[in-house]
Amino acid sequence: MINFFDTLYTFIHIKHNPLSRYFLYPFLRIPTLYFVNLFVPIYFRITANKDEYKLKKSDKASNRIIVSLTSFPPRINKVWLVIESIMRQELKPDKILLWLSKEQFSSLSELPKNLLRLQDRGLEIRFCNENLKAHTKYYYTMQEFPDDIIITVDDDILYNSYITQHLIELSEKYPQTICCCRGWEVKINDRNLAKYNEWKMINDAKSPSIDIFPTGVGGVLYPPHSLHKDVFNIDLLRELCFYADDVWLNVMAHLKGTKYAKTEYSSHYLPIKFKNRTRLRDINVTESANDTQINNLRNYYKKILDKDPYHMLFR
Repeated sequence: MINFFDTLYTFIHIKHNPLSRYFLYPFLRIPTLYFVNLFVPIYFRITANKDEYKLKKSDKASNRIIVSLTSFPPRINKVWLVIESIMRQELKPDKILLWLSKEQFSSLSELPKNLLRLQDRGLEIRFCNENLKAHTKYYYTMQEFPDDIIITVDDDILYNSYITQHLIELSEKYPQTICCCRGWEVKINDRNLAKYNEWKMINDAKSPSIDIFPTGVGGVLYPPHSLHKDVFNIDLLRELCFYADDVWLNVMAHLKGTKYAKTEYSSHYLPIKFKNRTRLRDINVTESANDTQINNLRNYYKKILDKDPYHMLFR
């Protein structure tokens, strides 16, 4: 069901398609999202007890596939839908970890039953002391499981059932590369980075490169030890890049010398509807917060390391 509507919703958004522009987009977008958000939860509940939608116990001590995410109070009642879509992947992860801040949730008793039930099928709910906002989705998992493959996902998307397979297959082809399903091509103007909103979306597959900027909404796969050690520097993170985890992780990859690759899969992604849908990624783009935080990090490392994290792009 998800795959069908993921394909339909993406087709509706094809800008160069006149049929999409003048008919499909205005007349089908809202009904499609309404139908998906109404009936997918019902479908998930009806089929939840099937064995094929449970995680299998893994005996592996390393190189496990771990899907990691976080959420916060305005979305906690619906994050179970995201996790259901991950449970139904064709290539299932070994673990699914949901990290919640103790500042926002003091115990399991505060969480919705739809979410708690998923623990019986393999979900692990972890509580952390600090509220690192979107950074929470990768920070603690990477610390605890440094020798495993980490896939980060967002808490407001219904994922196509082949997301993990696309990422793992690309990672097997390029083992030391960070892999993504959604990314932008970094644009250079006069030997400097163009503004973030001038970068172009990458729709096709792309082999390992340093000019790819992944966005977490599509799912991003991080091989073990693919990021610079400063990724765990909380003080620096809070000071320079607290509201843009994608920017922080991208700079950490550049500092480590890790390249990115993009899968052939391309989607507009099915959003879960909320009453108040103010998204951090919207604020980062429309208010140029990404540009500010990119420049914060560039200026810091120019001073500390005497080099721009993006210096390889200017050659």
